[in-house]
Amino acid sequence: MDKQRLPFITNDPEQALLYFLPFSVERMVRFFYKKGSTINVVKLISVVISDHVQVVANKYPYWNSSNGADHFMVACHDWAPYATVKQEVLKSLIRVMCSANISEGFNPRKDAPLPEFNFMFRGNHGSIRKFLFEHWDGKDPQIQIFQRLTIGQNYKEYMMNAKYCLCPSGYEVASPRLTESILAGCVPEPISDGYVLPFSDVLDWSQFSVLIPVQKIPKLKEILSNIPEHTYLKLQANVMKVQKHFVINDPPKRFDVVHMLFHSIWLRRLNVRLYE
Repeated sequence: MDKQRLPFITNDPEQALLYFLPFSVERMVRFFYKKGSTINVVKLISVVISDHVQVVANKYPYWNSSNGADHFMVACHDWAPYATVKQEVLKSLIRVMCSANISEGFNPRKDAPLPEFNFMFRGNHGSIRKFLFEHWDGKDPQIQIFQRLTIGQNYKEYMMNAKYCLCPSGYEVASPRLTESILAGCVPEPISDGYVLPFSDVLDWSQFSVLIPVQKIPKLKEILSNIPEHTYLKLQANVMKVQKHFVINDPPKRFDVVHMLFHSIWLRRLNVRLYE
C-alpha cells in the first residue's frame, strides 16, 4: 500500500482508529429495484445491511468492543437514511450521508454530512423546487432559473457569472449545487429545511453563503437586494477561501474534502460514549 498516497488507510486493524463498512446502498438499489415490483426495496436493503453488520460483529472483535461507534458507512443515495435510521444494531454507527436531513433521523452529533459532486439542478423535482419555480420562473430577469438548458446555454458559465447561486433541495435536502457554486466562485444560497450543511462543525456557512428558509422563497429578491455590496464582496472572498475544502485531490492534500471528511468522522467518534 502506498502510504504517501493513502495516509489514512492501514491493513492492520490493530492500528486502525476507525473502521469502514464497504457496502453500497446505490448498488443494492440497482440490484433489487425493478420497475413495477411490489417488493419493499428499502426494507430489503435494511435487512442486507443488518446481516452484513452481524457478519462483521461475529467475525471480528472490533465492532463489539464499541458497539459500532468507531465504524462508519458512506452513502449518497436518497434511500440510505430510510434503510438505516431505525435499526437498533446501527444505533452507534457513524453514517456519512449526502441526505443529511434531521427530519429523516440524521443525528448531527453522531452522523456526518457529505457534500455531493458531479450532478446538476435538472427541473423542478421536489416540493421546494416546485415552490421556487411557481414564484420565480420567468418572473424577473435578475433571477434566472431554468427547467432545462437549451443548446447554446452553458451551465458552468451561468454560475461563474452570477453573484449568487440558488441551491434548492430536490426530493432530498442535499444539493450538489452547493459544491458547484463554491468551486465556481459564486455565493451559494442553500434553500432547504432541516439540512445539516457539510463541515458545519468547523465552517461557518453564514460567512460565505446566504441561508434561505423555504418559506422565504417569495421574498428571495428582497433578501438579496438588501445585502450591501461590501457584504457581498466579503461573502464572495470567503467563498474563495473555502474552495480548497470542497476539492477532491488524488492523492489527498491538506484541508481538502478528504481531510475535512475524516475530521468530521473523527469528531463524531469522539462524541460517542463507548459501551462497556
